[in-house]
Amino acid sequence: MQLTAYIITAADQQLVLGVVELPGLRAVARNVGEILDVVQTAAAQHTGRSRAEFTVDVEF
Repeated sequence: MQLTAYIITAADQQLVLGVVELPGLRAVARNVGEILDVVQTAAAQHTGRSRAEFTVDVEF
């Protein structure tokens, strides 16, 4: 499943992320390098699907 993540806020060394395709889902990353992992993990927990099923694009 293709997901589009976007940064809601960036402060105090935290990026709070939302996902267009899963409204209400929030994930928190400490840096840009963590975005893929935290969004896949949050999406898997939210949907009950495997994290490997998710690909993530990030809108800046």
